[in-house]
Amino acid sequence: MNNSNLVLTAWSYGLVGLAYSLFALRLFQLGFLRAPRTEASVAVYAAVALSALWGWFGLGFHLQSDPTALSLSALSDLLRYGAWFVFLLTLFRSNVGKLPASMSYFMPVVVVLMLAGLVAQILARFQIGVLGDPSRWTLLCSMSLPVVALVLLEQVYRNVQEDSRWNAKPLCLGLLGVFAFDLYLYSEAVLFNRLDVDALGIRGAVHALMVPLLLLSITMRPKILSLSPSRWSIRNM
Repeated sequence: MNNSNLVLTAWSYGLVGLAYSLFALRLFQLGFLRAPRTEASVAVYAAVALSALWGWFGLGFHLQSDPTALSLSALSDLLRYGAWFVFLLTLFRSNVGKLPASMSYFMPVVVVLMLAGLVAQILARFQIGVLGDPSRWTLLCSMSLPVVALVLLEQVYRNVQEDSRWNAKPLCLGLLGVFAFDLYLYSEAVLFNRLDVDALGIRGAVHALMVPLLLLSITMRPKILSLSPSRWSIRNM
């Protein structure tokens, strides 16, 4: 990676770290962590806070070439996906707090995917090749995260009740931009067995551009956190 790419990537990570830090501060001001808390509000705050950490750790790595900062950035990236998974799954919860039967298989898929991502990161961090090339496994897990996220997001939008769809649109568009870009980045990386440094350099900036849509949906249209899912079910793709 040449100096111009390093500078671009550093600015990109700094931008996303700042954007999500301000987002987290706004959610804190609005009382997202004060009682009575809901699972959805806590999951959203966790996703936003972890996104901020991902940005700042990424910036730290590109400024100081610290492998620990790189590992923490990758871990934050994985965990923020987990938080978004939890949030999207809470939107499918029925009034008794259970997922509908048609959605129940998503939970074990998410758990396995998160554990696989964590194992892949540990193997890559310590260069343990017991399962093959650890970097290859990391790329495969990173590609799988946005795939599952996009499936969940698509089901949220398709199944949301008509009177709530307008509230859901900014959130779905914002997350669509985040997940779709990551899918493009990592699917290309899996195909060619290397990351596109240009796409990687603007990843943080692309994610930061989605923050206004997420902020609009979650703070100005808080009904998105309490959509009624009691009649939702998996529909045909």
